[in-house]
Amino acid sequence: MGDQQPTIEGWRKRWAAWKGSLALTFGVVTVALTITVLAQAIEILQPHTKVLWGSISEALAAIGTLLAVGVALWQSVVIRRQAQEDAREAAGRLQRELDAANERTRQEVEAAEERSRRDLLAADERHRAELESHQALSNLQHHVQRQQERKQAIADIGRAVYLQQHILTELHVRLPQLRSHWDDNVRVNSFDATAEQAGRALAEIVVALNSATSLFSDEEPFLEVRDRVAEAAGALRGAERQMRQSIVTPRIPFDADKYQRAQDNLTNAMSDLWDLARIEHAPNRHREVDG
Repeated sequence: MGDQQPTIEGWRKRWAAWKGSLALTFGVVTVALTITVLAQAIEILQPHTKVLWGSISEALAAIGTLLAVGVALWQSVVIRRQAQEDAREAAGRLQRELDAANERTRQEVEAAEERSRRDLLAADERHRAELESHQALSNLQHHVQRQQERKQAIADIGRAVYLQQHILTELHVRLPQLRSHWDDNVRVNSFDATAEQAGRALAEIVVALNSATSLFSDEEPFLEVRDRVAEAAGALRGAERQMRQSIVTPRIPFDADKYQRAQDNLTNAMSDLWDLARIEHAPNRHREVDG
């Protein structure tokens, strides 16, 4: 069956190619026979008044020949029409297939473009989310580092303040003993040796306050507490000078209440400063992280 199919298809192609020529040939032969028959009939009619049509078998043969020629002509016409219809149908089928292929190609191109657009949008969204995540992480790390630096700065201030208060407390405790000593030089030298440490502590307070100011910028709560700490430390320094004056000149009384107020004010200011570090900046941290 596989070998016969190409042969039958080949004959069909040959018939489609030759049927027009065959129909024209049969038509020409038919016309030629018709002319010949008419010419003979005219020649016969001229010398003879009666036409001899021959025997019945001859007449039937002539009629059969004419019918065969007519059938051949009719078949050629039918075949030609069928060939034209087949060609039109094949052309229409080919055009429909081409249109369908073009439509599929258009749909595939549009789908590919849509997928590419969605992929690009998704990639942009992922890139933007990654940038925002990195930025948020960077902001959080910067904020945590800055908070640590602020707490360290406040710790430095507290360490220097504690040192100053501790030294002056020690001097205040030793003050009656120093005032009662009979040698002026011993009293003054002993006091100055300890008070010198208090002076260095005050200098450390000033340095620590200035360093912290650069970390807190222009935040009003810190600036207010900073000024209170500096003022209280200065007042305690003034109490130290009065304490020394009372040692140099024992008859001059020492104002213990003023000294105690200076100590209390410095303690309260430092307490507010620690509260500022623990509470004041906690909302800021949450806002920066949420932002």
